[in-house]
Amino acid sequence: MANGFNAIGFSQGGQILRAIAQRCPTIQINNLISLGGQHQGVYGLPRCPQQNRICDLVRKLLNYGAYEDYVQSHVVQAEYWHDPLQEDIYKNRSVFL
Repeated sequence: MANGFNAIGFSQGGQILRAIAQRCPTIQINNLISLGGQHQGVYGLPRCPQQNRICDLVRKLLNYGAYEDYVQSHVVQAEYWHDPLQEDIYKNRSVFL
């Protein structure tokens, strides 16, 4: 590891590895392969049916207050929720950024 390492991440793993590569200068990642990561965030809940009560609840929470402290700390999807209509709020309030 002294000479760095190669990293492969899938979905959130790719996103976390990218954050490590960008924010942790003492960790040397030589090559990073990321598959299916949410690098630009997400907006919406794919494959989450309208009729599902849990999906509907999460959708309502995110639409109501994705960037509120409570939602950011209790709903994982809110950490990388990227509302393109509220770009400034996303940049200032997203806990992942």
